[in-house]
Formats: sequence, C-alpha cells, structure tokens
Amino acid sequence: MPWAAPNVALTAGAIESAKHSKEKIMTLEDLDKLLTKWRSELDGVQATLLELEDMMIYKIMKEKDQRDQLTGDTEKKVTRAFDAVAKLWSQLGLMEAVYKKASDKRQALPTFGKGKVIEEIEKILSANIVLDTDEVPFDQRGLFSGSQRNHEVSPQQLREMMARSFDSAKKVFLDLQNKVSTLHDQFEAVKAEAEALKTKALSYSSALPAELSDLLARLESTDKHRKKDPLSVTTDLRLDMRPYLDKAKNKVVELGRERDKIGTDVQNAARKLEQIGELYKANLKRDDAATVTKPLSDWLETLRKSLAEGKWDIVRAGIADWYREADALAGLIGEIRNCNVMLEQVKTLRAHCLELYKTAEAEIENPEGLVTPGGTKSLTEWLDTLTKALAEKRFDATKTGLADWNRDCEKLRTSIQAGIEANQHPVEKKKELVRRWAEAQRKTEEYKHKGLVVDKALSKFAEKASQLLAAAKVNLKQAETMIYSYETRLGELTSKL
Repeated sequence: MPWAAPNVALTAGAIESAKHSKEKIMTLEDLDKLLTKWRSELDGVQATLLELEDMMIYKIMKEKDQRDQLTGDTEKKVTRAFDAVAKLWSQLGLMEAVYKKASDKRQALPTFGKGKVIEEIEKILSANIVLDTDEVPFDQRGLFSGSQRNHEVSPQQLREMMARSFDSAKKVFLDLQNKVSTLHDQFEAVKAEAEALKTKALSYSSALPAELSDLLARLESTDKHRKKDPLSVTTDLRLDMRPYLDKAKNKVVELGRERDKIGTDVQNAARKLEQIGELYKANLKRDDAATVTKPLSDWLETLRKSLAEGKWDIVRAGIADWYREADALAGLIGEIRNCNVMLEQVKTLRAHCLELYKTAEAEIENPEGLVTPGGTKSLTEWLDTLTKALAEKRFDATKTGLADWNRDCEKLRTSIQAGIEANQHPVEKKKELVRRWAEAQRKTEEYKHKGLVVDKALSKFAEKASQLLAAAKVNLKQAETMIYSYETRLGELTSKL
C-alpha cells in the first residue's frame, strides 16, 4: 500500500518527539533547590564531623602522648579511624569544591542563554569526582592512555563511601569511649578495695605481705593494659582481679588475728611475770623476786607503750623475744628447784648409805667392802652461789653453773648408790642367814613329828649356829658354814625316814 510508509514515519517521529518531551528540563528553581540541598548536606556533614571531633574520647586520643601509648587492636582501630576522619574531611573538601564551582556559576548566570548555563551547572553537580590519581606502570600503558590514571566516583557513590567510613570511625570511638568508661569504673572499684586492704595491712605491719604485693603488682599491670589496649580487654576486671583480692583479704584477716593475739600476749605477759615471781619466791625461798624480774618488767612496759602507739612490728618481734627470755628465766628457776630436789634426794641416799655403813659396822664382824659416802656440803654451797647469781641477774653464768652442778651431783649420786649396794651387802647377808636358820629349825620341828631323832652332830651344829647368830657382831663366814653344815646333816637324816 503506497501510504503505509509515511504513516510509519509519522509514528516513529511521534515517538521520538514524545521521548524528548518527557525529558525534564531543569529550571532555575530546580537548580536553586538542588544547590540548597547540596549546601545543607555539606553543612550537615561538616557539623557531624565536628561533633565527632568534639567527643572527649576523640580529643584524648588526638593527643600525641595518648596515641603513642596505644598498642594492639586499639592502636590499629584508632589509627584507621583517625585516617578515615582525615579522609572524610578531604572528601568533604572535594564536594565543597564541586559546590563552589556550581554556586559561582549560578551567581554569574547571564540574563540571556540561562538554559545552557543551567545545564552546565547540572552537569557539574552530577559529574564524577576525582578522588586521587595513580601512576600507571609503563607495562600497563597504551599509546593514548597516558602515564596517570584518575580514581573517580559519582557524587552519590562518594556520599555512600563517606557514610560507610563515618559509621566505621564513629563505631570505633563510641566503642572505645564505652570500653574506657566501663574499664575505668571496674578498675576504680578494684583499686578502692585494694587500697583499703593495703591501708589495713600497713596498720598491722610496715612491710606489706607478699599477697598484697602481688595484688598491687597485678593491679599496676592491669592498669597499664587497660590504658594501652582497652579494646582487647574482654573480661570484667573485677572478676580477673578477684583471686588476687581474695588472697590479699585472707592475709589481712590473718594479720588481724595475729595483731589480736599480740595484744592478748602482751596482756598475758603481765600474768606470766607474776607467776615467775611466785615461782621464784616459792622455790628459791627468797624475797627479791621483783629485783630479778625488773628487766622483764621494764621491757614489758616498753612493749605496752609501743602497742598503744600502734608500733605492731616492734611489738610483734619484741613480745616473742620477751617470752623467750621469760621462759628462760622460769626455766632457770625451775632448774634450781630441781637441783634442790635432787640435792635432797642425794642427801637422803647419803643418809641411807651411812645408816647401812653404821649397821654393818655394828652388827657384822670385820665387814668387807664398806663405803663411806661423800659429803654434800660443797654441792649445797655451790647451789647457794648459783641461786645468788640468778638473783644478781647473771643468767648466763647461772645456766653454765647449773649444767656443771648437775654433772657433779649426778656423779655423787652414782657413787652413793654404789656405796649403798656395797654397805647393804653384809647387812642383807646376815638377814639371809637368819632366814635360812629359821627355816632349818622349822623343818627340824616338822620332821620331829614324823619320827626324826636329832643326833649328836645335828645338835652340835644347832648349838654353834645359834651362838654365832646371837653374837653382838656376827662372823658371816663362820655362821654361813655352820648353817650349811646343819642343813646338810638335816637333809641326810630326813632322807632315811
């Protein structure tokens, strides 16, 4: 059909015409609105960045000495965040430059031909922005590519990039601010408890116990770590420090108990002093106990004053030494008492030994091996001298002398004991013979009832034995021989019954 082609042409033209008619042409009003939007956005970005930089944590981290202390994850994240903020300001500057160029052109808008200028301004606001320029390595260049390559993005892409960078940097500083605040509160709580324990411990002793030193050392290292790399701290400082706090607390409680015991020991020392005086008077029979115990009494008074002044270290060491000296004095008094008891025992043994000697001399004819016991006068006088030495507070001399005295006393005791055995032998021998003679006579009477006839020999032995045992001083050998002869003859006669 010959009319069809024009109709098609008309239709295509209509479509093209409709397409162009649909493209919106920016008016001056639209341009002003767009520029106003840009200005508002740029002012908002600037205000937001300034608000970020006004954060206290940002200002603190901005200080060089603070930044230089950072380590680990915190140092890496904070450095990246500051770099991001610096880049944001730089990118904001690029957008400011675009805005200024567009705004200046708007201010110089001609009276005639506005549409073309408005179109140019619109292109300025929508054109890609060069962020930076890279050098293109020679091996990557083309003939017409040049030696540099621009890194450019659209304004909208730049807005999105800046938004992501800002959110990332803001998160670092907010996280850091929260972490620093949280760790500060936790650390101060632990520090307050540690300082209270330290104060308490120092009230007991000028030297801190190892548990407190460990706690303070751990506290110091924790403080350094939370300041240098707070973002890497993942545990509650109070929980981390609890084992150290508990050990230190238990030690301080123990020191408190020791202090209470020291106070009690000082109080009990006065009673101990009284007991020593009573012991001295009762056992040594002397009335100068106050003189002997005066050094201890003066010492105790000094310890009481130190205790009142809170000088616990002095009292702790002093009261232990005081008790050692008091026990030593009480020990010396006890030793002298024991020496007196021993001396009395030796005197008793000596009297017994002497009594046996006299008995043997009186009852036995020519007794053999008798021992005269040594005297105790020298030991008595020596012990009196040692007692005076104690009263004169010559404690070392007393202690040495008592050791020598005991040695000599034991020697005398041993010799007297040997003398008792020697002097007892003849006396016991006589008693044995008397028992044997009585037993022989009893048997004789018993066997008489069974028909025993006492012959001449038995009668002669009996008569002689009775005479020997009845003598004022018995001849043990003769008496034993005669009794033996009687026992033998009696045995011969009774065997025939």
